Amino acid sequence: MKYLFILGRNPELSVKEIFAYFSARSLEILSHKLIENGLLIDLDGQIGNIVDELGGVISIGQVIVEGNLKDLIKKLDKITLYPGKENKFNYVVWGFCEEEYYYELGGYLRARFKEEKLKTSEKPLTGLMELQSGNKIKIVGNRVSEQFFLFSSDSENFFFGKIIYEFNSSEVEKRDMNKPSRRSELAISPRLAKIMLNLANVKENDKIIDPFCGVGIILTEALLKKIKVVGIDFDINAIEGAEENLSWNKFNKNDYKLISDDSRKIKINTSFSALVCEPDFGELLRKIPTEANAKKTIKNYEDLMISVINNLKRNVHGKFVFTAPLILMFNRKRKRANIERITQETGLKLADGFPIDDLRKDQIVGREIIVLEQ
Repeated sequence: MKYLFILGRNPELSVKEIFAYFSARSLEILSHKLIENGLLIDLDGQIGNIVDELGGVISIGQVIVEGNLKDLIKKLDKITLYPGKENKFNYVVWGFCEEEYYYELGGYLRARFKEEKLKTSEKPLTGLMELQSGNKIKIVGNRVSEQFFLFSSDSENFFFGKIIYEFNSSEVEKRDMNKPSRRSELAISPRLAKIMLNLANVKENDKIIDPFCGVGIILTEALLKKIKVVGIDFDINAIEGAEENLSWNKFNKNDYKLISDDSRKIKINTSFSALVCEPDFGELLRKIPTEANAKKTIKNYEDLMISVINNLKRNVHGKFVFTAPLILMFNRKRKRANIERITQETGLKLADGFPIDDLRKDQIVGREIIVLEQ
């Protein structure tokens, strides 16, 4: 079955997430093609509504017909495109193809709906999203009744379909903003937490450890995926905040454990499927630091992560997924952690394709996403 995944602002990271998600569930991706933020995959199996399980996906569409454009339109003549009961609706068409083909399909749809005596209004993509690369692309900005798409990387092979699932961003934002304990400047987003959990190849009934759990962003997203968790933080206030948040979400207390301790020294007898965390990046930087201070911050980070990984790696039989600081310098370059040093001193290896940057252009401290494996 072929599906289109419309990706968020970091397509490179989202592609890795999707591949890891299906790998953890033993679903094979037979082929794939990426155009801007549109990923078309041929999957060995079918999926349900998984869009809310993925942090880097805006929506998911299913391919209805494929072929060269002429044959594709002939096939569409035999297919019901609008099964709704209302005689009036609006729609958008995502175009992951050359403009001339997009307009040809648009003309067909307008004529088709008119012939069927449907009162329709084709809406443009009015939203704007800046990708990690800096490129700006258009996305759905207003609510529409139907979303179609046309995908093609050449002039011969076209794929037409409908968007069937959309990410419920308002529900995630509501949950994040209304939780009783918040540390907005120190916490990652639920979106990134979801991505990191999927990169860890974990699924329902697995167990993860977060050695820098803070107020429990990663723990919350894991528990929502029915993954059991152990959260550790040296700051007792953070642990108390995490307990507030997990209780507020009404999670089963048998599915999580919170510990206030030093992750460099703690001894745990539990086995985990993965380690997933946002480590301590050191002092919160509100201004661009001197090169000396940036080097010191990075060195402290490396020492911390090496100690934590070496202390806990005997308990983790899967992946280690964590973030590292990307510190903006006055020369507009960024100071990065020495991943080679971390791998050499922990005995782990860097997973293919990582690290991946995840930041906004003018952020003083951005992130890179790191995945290590045994």
